[in-house]
Amino acid sequence: MVVPKQSDINALSKKQVIDIFMGRFDFLENGQKIKPVDYDNGYPFREQFYRSLVNKSERQIAAYWSRLLFSGRAKPPTQVASVEVSIDELSNDTSMITYVPVNLVSEEMNIVLVLE
Repeated sequence: MVVPKQSDINALSKKQVIDIFMGRFDFLENGQKIKPVDYDNGYPFREQFYRSLVNKSERQIAAYWSRLLFSGRAKPPTQVASVEVSIDELSNDTSMITYVPVNLVSEEMNIVLVLE
């Protein structure tokens, strides 16, 4: 899990990341806006991310969001087509949080959580 270097976020718990990526809140406890950015369905490591985060498949995540969208209770993370797009957006938005493979983390990013 990474945020822009300019972000005030230094670390997040797994529970906080779950709450962010599962649409439970848009603001951290300190009032800072947080914008989760995900990848399009079928993106190579998206399934692994959700298995590590909440032990759910992409299909289960899609069903979860379908229910929430139907009820109007939450908005899913913004989806982008590739890691390159997320890295580009990360440099322009200090409220953004996303996940990238550790080998793609650069000096412009702060790692706030490592999922195993």
